[in-house]
Amino acid sequence: NTGGRFLTNRSGVENILTREKLSDEQRNMQQTATDFALNEIAPNSPALRALNANTAGDLLKRTADLGLLAIDVQDGYDLVCLNSISSATIAESFAAGNSPEFDSILATQTENLLAPLILYSNPEQKNSFLNHLLSGSTSAAYQIASDRQNLKAHLSSDNNAYIVSGSARFISSAKINGFILPYVNIDGKETVLFTPLDEHGIKIIDDNLQRSQDGLFCNEIEFSEVRIPIKQVLHSLGGGKAVLNSTRNLGEVKRSATILGHCKQNINQALQHALESRRFSRAIAHYNLTKGKFADMVLHTYALDSMVYRTAGYLNQSIMRTPGNETTIHEEVLQASEQFSIECAIIKLFGIEALYATIEARRTVHNSTLPLDQKNEAQQLQDDRLEFLLNSNGRTDRLQVTEYFLEKTLIDELPLRERIRQMQGEQPTTSQSNSPLAAEMEALEIAKQLTIYLFNQALVKLGKDLLNQQQVVELLSNLFIDIYAMDSCLCRARQQQNSVHNKIVKAFCVERILDIGHRIELALYNLFEGSRLEKALGKLYSSKEKMNLKYNVFKLKQEIAEHLYSNNTYCY
Repeated sequence: NTGGRFLTNRSGVENILTREKLSDEQRNMQQTATDFALNEIAPNSPALRALNANTAGDLLKRTADLGLLAIDVQDGYDLVCLNSISSATIAESFAAGNSPEFDSILATQTENLLAPLILYSNPEQKNSFLNHLLSGSTSAAYQIASDRQNLKAHLSSDNNAYIVSGSARFISSAKINGFILPYVNIDGKETVLFTPLDEHGIKIIDDNLQRSQDGLFCNEIEFSEVRIPIKQVLHSLGGGKAVLNSTRNLGEVKRSATILGHCKQNINQALQHALESRRFSRAIAHYNLTKGKFADMVLHTYALDSMVYRTAGYLNQSIMRTPGNETTIHEEVLQASEQFSIECAIIKLFGIEALYATIEARRTVHNSTLPLDQKNEAQQLQDDRLEFLLNSNGRTDRLQVTEYFLEKTLIDELPLRERIRQMQGEQPTTSQSNSPLAAEMEALEIAKQLTIYLFNQALVKLGKDLLNQQQVVELLSNLFIDIYAMDSCLCRARQQQNSVHNKIVKAFCVERILDIGHRIELALYNLFEGSRLEKALGKLYSSKEKMNLKYNVFKLKQEIAEHLYSNNTYCY
């Protein structure tokens, strides 16, 4: 099995995981995390913003006491159960604390420290440090990505240890009081070690915590001929990249779920303001322009929600199929999660779009009642802090989405060539003609066919040089992202059979379908000229007549906003 099949499978008919299918246990855990965020994280948000390491450490300890740090660990931690669904629900719930700093702190402790250690450490290593990390009593730190070539090591004269020298910056979830994970170069082999911070020769150069790019705590640490026993190698000599990549996709799901939680917070904060604030003796919520802003926030958030839990379900199902052999569990989990790396990359990219969209709409709503010289400084500060979520662990390159589809097509892991042959003379059909979303499903089917057609034409003309045509590649990536978004919405709404969900999906699809047609036309002008261009445009225009959805999208958005107002909170 491989990812990306949403492009070749029939539109809107897959039975996917949605939030409506969460188990009672997962819902209870989600409520526990939400209550903790509201009662513990939110009141401490100013201290976290001020880099108060003691506050961060205390909150981590209380998070551990609730069992929310050990969610990925089975009893005895002999094996790992990387439950992407439960992880996503908790990450989303913590956004209620309104502290992007704590979101990053939790991601560091669970994704960058705990998960790789659980996967790759041997039983002796686990017994020496894992309990302390799971209890929250100890905080660890990992080396910042840009400093991974800074530490060198060589074998000791007795062949029992590595001697490490150099200096590098380390990121931690609180003030470091336990272990660090240096990423060292040993005879050209990139290797991860772990060692106590108080090991002889280790020195924190500046004890004043600095803020890293993603809002976490950062210290520079110097190694002066530090002796680290060979038994403290994590995974294997030269296994550094495997350790670093082991939970990348699970991390994308968690970060996207965190962004989803903040999108919902943006809506609820703006909604409270819009219903209470008046202009010309009328609540600003009831102006049509404001309704449109709220509907746009709902559309982005609903789509991201559908994509996040669909992808979490894929990852969870794939990981659960692994045999669970203790000696090979890390390779099995890595291979299982890699199957859906494209979906993980897509939800992160769409999450960034959704967060920016809700931030901008919320800012517009808040500022609509302020004089021009009195913009909401607190609101701007919150927007700036949300940037940490977008910067954490680097940005996924949009161009990589198309690169993935190109690679999978060339090695025939993704049946695009077979799908192209099937498309010859085929009329789009979804076998869902009685569905209230039949028109959207048919429109998406046509959009998929046009996208596959465009991708094939670009591949035939440019070959592997396609990746050097970055404007075309980015355009294709945007098409793939929009298709996954629409398909996820349709699958979810079809399963729910709810009239409000249907309206949200209809409004979302109307605008995305128009965007898809416009993007494909731009790409055709780039690829062809003369009679070939006229032929390609003729195919596109003919398809657009069948594809475009003829709805009054303004009316749909007003109805969506009014339903949101009646519930006084985001509830989809």
